[in-house]
Amino acid sequence: MKTRRITKLMIETERTFIFRNFGGQRPGWCVGCGAETQLTTVAEAAREAGLSELALYELLDDGALHFREDEEGRVLVCVNSLITEINTKGE
Repeated sequence: MKTRRITKLMIETERTFIFRNFGGQRPGWCVGCGAETQLTTVAEAAREAGLSELALYELLDDGALHFREDEEGRVLVCVNSLITEINTKGE
């Protein structure tokens, strides 16, 4: 009778995100973090995170990301919460 050999592999990865400031980021207060942080537009956050804008809006709707609106009604995403969410999903 043949015996079967099962080999299990565990691969650990690490991801680093570097958000470049092309004028899309600005300092501001994040209520969710309770601190001064960098805020960016939805389009910039989606581009930097490699997500679609729709996927980013879904994260906003789920409460996974912190955000606020600026004086002109544009949604600004908290970069800290975005990095935390991306790192959590990558694990």
